[in-house]
Amino acid sequence: MDVAHDAALPERTAALDDRLGAVRRDLGELALDGGDQLGVLAVTRFRTPHGFDDVEVDLVCNTAELTAPAIASAVMHDRLAETTALFETAFAHAPIGMAIHSSDAEPGPSRFIRVNASFSDILGWSGDDLVGKSVTDVIDASGREEAERLLTLVAAGELEEYHDDMVLN
Repeated sequence: MDVAHDAALPERTAALDDRLGAVRRDLGELALDGGDQLGVLAVTRFRTPHGFDDVEVDLVCNTAELTAPAIASAVMHDRLAETTALFETAFAHAPIGMAIHSSDAEPGPSRFIRVNASFSDILGWSGDDLVGKSVTDVIDASGREEAERLLTLVAAGELEEYHDDMVLN
């Protein structure tokens, strides 16, 4: 078929441009979320003698639409691995005491899940001894009741944060 006589060619070309434009916008939004370019979508449109038929338009657009999430997933996986490694290093070697405790969603008092060496040194307990203990277990009995009350308010969302100088066991 002669391109000059194909009345549907401009319509098919416009459909391809619209679909590819949507994919490019989606990739642009993914790139903006992380601040870096996630990948490059390059589609070269060759002006063939017969133009683009619906199958070709679908093939190109579907390939682009399916590829974009895979690119994003691979990049995010790499970023997560890098971030995890940085966190692990910072946590383990921090000169300040750091502890990770159970979430507020768990019933009962918040318990230590991980502690770093500095935290253990400050309290004078081994890391193994601290893991599993409730946060209030390390507070001296004289301040435990008030600490439990305030920590309960934080867990309930009634108090945004709680800071205190307290005597530890």
